[in-house]
Amino acid sequence: MPVISFSNQLSAGDILTAIAFIATLVAGIVSLRRFAQTLKNAHYAELDKLYFDIIKLGIDRPWLVEPHSAEARGNPSAYGVYAFLMFNFLETIYDRVPGNDYLCRTWYPIIRHEYTLHGDWLREGTNKGRFKKEFITFLEAEKWKRYC
Repeated sequence: MPVISFSNQLSAGDILTAIAFIATLVAGIVSLRRFAQTLKNAHYAELDKLYFDIIKLGIDRPWLVEPHSAEARGNPSAYGVYAFLMFNFLETIYDRVPGNDYLCRTWYPIIRHEYTLHGDWLREGTNKGRFKKEFITFLEAEKWKRYC
């Protein structure tokens, strides 16, 4: 049966092994942090792209961002789809950015702008029921204002 003995002296091999282990541990931690930051950046780039895609619809059909125009009133279902897309996106922002002051300062002015434009649609009929109650409360209480 093998006997394990301990001595009070460390060999050069033990020291090199410990240094290699610590270096690997530090490299792993740095790598994980960088990976997490990369995921965060990709996540926020995804939000930017999604908002841009919705805005492109408004650029192609300017009456979608003028809800009180004759064209918007003449195309209520198309305008309704656009407003729904916008509020669905805003709800995604509401879900993803709380607790991050930097992102709140970036996105809450957009929430204010879009809510100002399309809030009448949200208040019509059963449109509020399409979204989470907490999100509607957030909008109606104008909790985004402190960042605007």
